[in-house]
Amino acid sequence: EEYHGLNLKTSTSDLDNLSSNDLVEVLPQTAVEIVELASAAAARDALGEDSAVPGSRLSREEMAAADDLLTQRHRCRLDSKAQQTCQRMHGSIGTEDWLRGISQYFDVSGMRKHMLRKLRTSLADDVDMVKTLSNGRPKNWAFDFAAWEKSQSPGRWWGNLTICFRQPAVFRRLALPLAMCMTSAVIASIYNFHLAPLWGLRTLLFPGDTFSLTSSALGLLLVFRTNGAYTRYDEARKIFGDVLNRSRDLARQSAWITDVKKRSTAIKLVSAFGILLKCHIRTPSRHDILAEVAQYLTVKEVQAMVASGLPPPLWILNSLAWTVNSANLNEFKAMQMNKNISELIADMGKCERLLSTPMPISYSRLSARFLIIWLVLLPFYLARSSQGITGVLVKELFVAF
Repeated sequence: EEYHGLNLKTSTSDLDNLSSNDLVEVLPQTAVEIVELASAAAARDALGEDSAVPGSRLSREEMAAADDLLTQRHRCRLDSKAQQTCQRMHGSIGTEDWLRGISQYFDVSGMRKHMLRKLRTSLADDVDMVKTLSNGRPKNWAFDFAAWEKSQSPGRWWGNLTICFRQPAVFRRLALPLAMCMTSAVIASIYNFHLAPLWGLRTLLFPGDTFSLTSSALGLLLVFRTNGAYTRYDEARKIFGDVLNRSRDLARQSAWITDVKKRSTAIKLVSAFGILLKCHIRTPSRHDILAEVAQYLTVKEVQAMVASGLPPPLWILNSLAWTVNSANLNEFKAMQMNKNISELIADMGKCERLLSTPMPISYSRLSARFLIIWLVLLPFYLARSSQGITGVLVKELFVAF
């Protein structure tokens, strides 16, 4: 519960007494709970026990039989790929906490240390699994009451400051620009403080007016770029807000469908649309489509969707429209549902527009060139007010970062 609600224990109170058939019947439907059973399966495989899993009455054969039944019922297998995908969707846990949770899951007297040792040995060779456990939940997920309270706490200032040092991606993105700026600072310092006096040359120092006059123009460029980025973010949030509202409305309107099978199909298609839209506008390699929508679509439906050549969310909306049109609703109700479907298609197009239309290249290049030239030349001004190479390096690093 400390790690974004990711509880490693099963929600079934008496799992040990279930047969493989019973296990399928009570199989959790949410991706978070799939992680629970997937983590248990991963721990079982790591232990390498041929007999029953310690602390459980289910043998390996019974677990395999349950896995086969899952496939027959068109749900995804609890393999490492499904596990990694689900954990990317719902947050992360640390390696040690994952190990503790798994050991508690199968905890029996005298076995815990033995299990932890075997699990650590297994994880040492599984680089992908370690990466999955440490991926973390995105920092821009939708806020709830707890998140708002945390964002307003007095300790947020220290957290906002230290997060730069706890996110390797920040330094990877800044590594090359910072290296250029620090190289310029070293060159300016060595020349003005050592080489020029030694060889009797004139120091190379820029007047302060050069940076005072250009800083205003640089500030305006950065403000315009920041405003443009926030505008795109705000528009994207509004689009997804509309997707949420339309999906809720469609789920409510699905109650008009009297045929139970078609009503269930319509609700599942509505649920799958938001997930597939997310996959469509993000890096495809980050998502396994089957694992993402296994609780809503059958394997055959996923295969048909991929084979159609259409974007997955558009295929979902087409299928939803066919389901609505075949439900024999009256003209007014069918028109209302088709209107929401058309609006979801429009929202999908808006998301694609944001993805395919970045900042104007000429504008982004102008601001990037201006900024890097300004920072590279700045040490030749900072050397005027500094007493040595250390002062120039510290000032340049602070301003550039």
